[in-house]
Parts: sequence; structure tokens; C-alpha cells
Amino acid sequence: MHMDSLLFLLTAALPLLYLVRHWAWAPSATRAHTRLRQEWFTAIAQHKGTEVLGVQTLRNSLMSCTMTATTATLAFMGGLTLTQGHWPSQWWHHGFPPLGTDQGLAFWNAFAVLVLLALAFLTSMLAARNYHHAGFVVGMPVESAARRSWQTLGERSLMRAGLYYSQSLRLMIWAVPLALFYIHSLLGAAVAVALFVSMWGWLDVDR
Repeated sequence: MHMDSLLFLLTAALPLLYLVRHWAWAPSATRAHTRLRQEWFTAIAQHKGTEVLGVQTLRNSLMSCTMTATTATLAFMGGLTLTQGHWPSQWWHHGFPPLGTDQGLAFWNAFAVLVLLALAFLTSMLAARNYHHAGFVVGMPVESAARRSWQTLGERSLMRAGLYYSQSLRLMIWAVPLALFYIHSLLGAAVAVALFVSMWGWLDVDR
């Protein structure tokens, strides 16, 4: 296996390790933001007249999810268009090229980028779905029986939405070093290492 293949394995392994760790045990910054959303949801449920403010806040979050999903979709379609000529149809029928070849390296690199972008789109849509549910609960009059009845569901939806959105952003970020791998293998690997260190030791730490 030549050096470029080893560098690709490093570049692909770092986002996998990071994302598995993030999904299995959320970092301190993510947990702090989860508590913030929970306390916000509880606070607006205790004060009459905050319904419009709550809906507006959730609408802003919903718009952010939509922008992330749109960006991931455009990047995904652009990636498919650019790589289609390098993916002969016979690979689907006779097996994929090995990683140790130039064709195999190009294929698996493109495949990894497209997987990250597809997952970013899916998690963005799941976040939007849960923000949508929470918006209906927040829009109910604070003192109504319906609001009290659906309060728990709204809070759960908001918590899930925040986690899905956090995951979608990280998936988009980790597509960058793999995309840069096309320019130069050392560039992609260096950016992946720098991103791993900065996110693990700085960006994900609640300060």
C-alpha cells in the first residue's frame, strides 16, 4: 500500500473516530448547549406572552437547519457530477477498485465525502423536523391545558433537534479535509489532524 493510501486511511479514520465519540458521549460544549436549550424552554413556559418570542427563536433555528441541508445537498450533487466520469458503471457489477490503486483511492475518497454530505443532509432534516414539532408546542398559550399536556414532548423535540443540528454541522466540517485530499494527500491529512486536535481539545470544550 503506497503512502497516499495510508494518508487517506488517516484522513478518513479521524472523522470516524471523532464522530463516533461525539455520538456516544457528547463533549462538554454540546452538553452545555443542551442544558441551555432546556432551561430556555422551561423559562418561556413560565411567563405569559413569550409565545411569539419562542416561535421566532425556533424559526431562526429552523432556517439555519434548512440552510445546512441545502448546502449539503448542493455539495452532494456537485460531487456526484464531478466524480461520475471516474466511476465506471462496471464497478457496481464487478466489485469496487482496491484502495491501493489510483482509481481505488479516487473512488473511496469521493465515496467518503459523499457519505458525510448525505449524513449531514439527513441529520439537518431530522433537526428541522424536531424544531418544527417544538414550534407547535411553544406557540400554544402558556396557561393552556394543551401547553401543559405537550410540554414534555416539546422539550424532548427541542433536545433532539439541537443534537441533530450539532451532528450535521460536524459532518459538514469533516467533509472539508477529505475534499482537500483531492488537491494533495498531505494537505488533506494535515487539515484532518489539525481539525481533530482543535475540535477535540478546544472547540468542543465548555469554557
